[in-house]
Amino acid sequence: MRYLVILTFLLASILHMQAQIVKEVRVNTAGTIHTVKINDVAAVCFLAGSTYKVEIETEKANQPNVTVTETNHQLAIDVTHKLNSKRCIAYITIPNKPVTIIARNVASCYTSPNSTLELDNLQFDARSVASIKMNLISNVFNCTFNAVAYAEMTGSANRCKFDFTSTTDIKMGNFKIKDLDLTAHSGISMSLYVSKQLKSDVNNVMHFDLAGHPLIIN
Repeated sequence: MRYLVILTFLLASILHMQAQIVKEVRVNTAGTIHTVKINDVAAVCFLAGSTYKVEIETEKANQPNVTVTETNHQLAIDVTHKLNSKRCIAYITIPNKPVTIIARNVASCYTSPNSTLELDNLQFDARSVASIKMNLISNVFNCTFNAVAYAEMTGSANRCKFDFTSTTDIKMGNFKIKDLDLTAHSGISMSLYVSKQLKSDVNNVMHFDLAGHPLIIN
């Protein structure tokens, strides 16, 4: 009986350790990164910093199921096996250098609360993403959203090129854009602020709210 109690205690301790939420630093590099690819991660939090760093926060037992690789100037974050819980956050610190971010099958992409991501040149490609909420200041910001349910952005950019397909709710009325080249097909609601020039190709968008009184070029 005594050994059964000890065995039960040890098993409970192991299960408790596996269920603990831990944050592990996977990459911390001052090297050149051109592309950041994220696949099947529940949440991605972008932070500003001087070097690239990737931290994974999930249950201890799930850490081996999330891989982070750095090859050929590319960071790749993948969930390789089904996780035992839905809690998995990738914290990605990005310096102010030109970068392309590619997100696939992600529940949420966001900037750290009360912080601003400053990137001179950002290319953002999101497909099958439930929610995007970012505060960004950029010179050139180009983004492609396909099957994105909700996107809310604040901040500003000088030159933008947007390609939206099958989006539900795009809220960028508080994101101050000077010049925008816009393509939007099959959306429900979209609000934008453009102050100088707008070149647009918009079809099958149910509600489009435009502020800023730009010169419109069709």
